[in-house]
Amino acid sequence: MTINVRISLGSYDFAHPAEKQTQVYVQIPDVARVSYMLPAHFHESMQGQEWGDVLDNAHGYYESSCVVTDSDSARARADVRAWLAVDENRDALNEAWFQDRARRDPVSRSLLKDVERLRAETEHLRKDRDAFRNQRNGVFKTNERLIGALQEEQDARLRAENDVRTLKRERDGLRARVAELEAEVEPEPSCTVTESALAPGLASDESVEAARAAFAAAEAGAPSQVLPLAVDVPVPVVLTEQDGPAVVTAAARAAVDKLRRDLPLALPGGERS
Repeated sequence: MTINVRISLGSYDFAHPAEKQTQVYVQIPDVARVSYMLPAHFHESMQGQEWGDVLDNAHGYYESSCVVTDSDSARARADVRAWLAVDENRDALNEAWFQDRARRDPVSRSLLKDVERLRAETEHLRKDRDAFRNQRNGVFKTNERLIGALQEEQDARLRAENDVRTLKRERDGLRARVAELEAEVEPEPSCTVTESALAPGLASDESVEAARAAFAAAEAGAPSQVLPLAVDVPVPVVLTEQDGPAVVTAAARAAVDKLRRDLPLALPGGERS
C-alpha cells in the first residue's frame, strides 16, 4: 500500500443534500486513514496543489472553524499532522503526488517513462564508469609493480657490474704480484751437458774414427805406424743433475790421460805419437 490523497466535490451532508462539500481523503500506510470535509470552494484551489499543501490547508481550516468531530477522527488527523511535520515524510508525500499526477496525465506519463529510461541508462553508465575506474586502478597498480621490479633488476645489474670490476682489479693485482715474486726468485742452473762444458780441445768425430782404424790395423798384423791421435778423445761420461761443469771437465781429462797411457802399449813397437 502506498500514500494516497484524493480530492473530490460532492454532497456528503445528509441533512443538507443540496449543499456540496470538498472531501480530502488521506491514506498513509502505518499512520492513519482519515477524511477532511471542507467547503466547496476549496476544491478548485486544491486541484493543482501538492498534497502537503492540501493537508496544511485542511488542518488550518479545522483549527480555525472549530469543527466538531468524533475522537477517533480527531486522533487520526493529529497523527497525520505529526507525521507531516517530519521533512522526510513531507518529501515522500510530495513524491507520491508527483507520481500520481504523472500516471493521470498522458504527457506526464510519457515524460515519466523517459525519466525512468534515463535513470536506467544513468545507472548503467555509472556501473561502466566504476568498472573502467577499477580497470584503470588495476593498470596503475600493475605499472607500479613493473616499475618496481625493473628498478630492482637495474640495481642488481649495477651491483653485478661493480662486483665484476672489483674482481678484475683484484685479478690484475694478483697477477702483478705473481710477476714480482717470479722476478725475485733466482733461476736454477741448467743441468744440460753440452760439448762446451767439456774440457777444451776434445777430439771430434773424425779423430775417434781414426783411432778405431788404427786399432783395427794393429789387430790385423799391419806394420807399425804413427797413429794420428788428437790431443783429447771424448769419453762418454754418465752425469747427473748434481754434477756441474767442473766435475765434467775433471772426469774428461782423467779419461784422456788414461787413454794416452794405455794406447802406446797396445800398438806394435810401443811407438807414441
